Amino acid sequence: MHPAKAVVKLISCNFDSREGKTDVPSFVLAPGIFFCTLVMVIWRPRQVNEAVPALAGALAALLTGIVTWRDFWLVGHMVWNATFALVAIMIISSILDHVGFFRWAALVLARKVGGSGYRLFLLVIVLGSLITIFFNNDGSVLILTPIVYGMMTEMGWPQKKVLPFVMACGFIADTASIPLVVSNLVNILTADYLRLSFVDYAARMLVPGLAGILASAVVLFLFYRRDIPPRFDQDRIQDPRGAVKDWWLCRFALGILGAVVIGYFIGSWYRVPVSLVAGTGSMILILASIYRGSIDTRSILRGAPWPIVAFAMGMYLVVYGLGNQGLTVVLGGLLQRLVENSPLKGSLMSGGMFSLVAAVMNNLPSAMTSSLTVAAAPLAPEVKEAAALASIVGNDIGPKMTPIGSLATLMWMHILRQKGVTISWGYYMRVGLTITPPVLLVTLLSLHWWLTLLR
Repeated sequence: MHPAKAVVKLISCNFDSREGKTDVPSFVLAPGIFFCTLVMVIWRPRQVNEAVPALAGALAALLTGIVTWRDFWLVGHMVWNATFALVAIMIISSILDHVGFFRWAALVLARKVGGSGYRLFLLVIVLGSLITIFFNNDGSVLILTPIVYGMMTEMGWPQKKVLPFVMACGFIADTASIPLVVSNLVNILTADYLRLSFVDYAARMLVPGLAGILASAVVLFLFYRRDIPPRFDQDRIQDPRGAVKDWWLCRFALGILGAVVIGYFIGSWYRVPVSLVAGTGSMILILASIYRGSIDTRSILRGAPWPIVAFAMGMYLVVYGLGNQGLTVVLGGLLQRLVENSPLKGSLMSGGMFSLVAAVMNNLPSAMTSSLTVAAAPLAPEVKEAAALASIVGNDIGPKMTPIGSLATLMWMHILRQKGVTISWGYYMRVGLTITPPVLLVTLLSLHWWLTLLR
């Protein structure tokens, strides 16, 4: 039986289509649909795309009455901007990747560290942070991990020495995704829900995000300092001059990227959706790459994350069903009792709560849960703002505690398995539970301090 049909049959087995109801209480069905969907997303039988179980779970929620067609349109209105912005940004990053820009940048940086393994490790973190900030966390994982792994293996390093560098790629992809609204799908989704423009978001989150990146670099270095080779033979690094296939297209793509970033700032004054700005840039770049013919544009378009649109829609509908059964009201009441109308507690408790939720249920459904929860919580305006922004921090950083916390981590582990590198859940969680809490705490305290200065 096809996995999608299996999910629907498992979840909606008690549905009576003639009466339009189930003989199982909805407060039991809603969590059941969610957990079955989440298991199938993580398990991915027969390597089925994550969108299939997500859509199957959404269909089950519709069939059983957990969500309605009105909810479907409401959720679609929430997610369209974020998901299409992600697709457009990923197309821009994929064109730059195929033309060789990121490999060129990595090789140039590697040749400038003077053979120091410690400097190379920190430069990987810096490069990963920059790719994450401007191209989002999923793009960072897809682009940087293969480049770094290939560069290390070309130098003949054993897996023990390669591990710190690929782990840094995976961790920085999420922890560095706070500064800009386009850096993470979670950011766009939550900012849209809170009606924050690109500039509004950057004004509040850029400084805490940079503090989180600095904390990540320090903690990662301290954790892996004994495994990083102090010196390496710099002559074994390839000449970067041959990395770029088409310098004209590369420069043009970088110019388009700069124009897109400027467009974010200008568009924010007129409430232009970021998807429209990024989409315009990606369309121009697609036409330019077709004209040049130096890269396979068709494969780039086929490989674009179109299923992310369906995945986000499906997961959000499933979580919306939990909200319809009162989960977000319960969490909102709990949040109110925890924060006691204190902005500091609003930051720490909200960020801590949703970092745990994201680590357990994945940060995409957690982002929907946190948005609905903060909206339902009866908090003072400045406390609600602190709690809402802290939930973004929790949903960006918290997922690093478990391998299922974010789609970026699942893709990162899949890429490494294809390279013959297996990261066990036990090892990953030992690293994640050691590194994540101090980075989360520093970022949340920085958020509280920065919001205090802005008021």
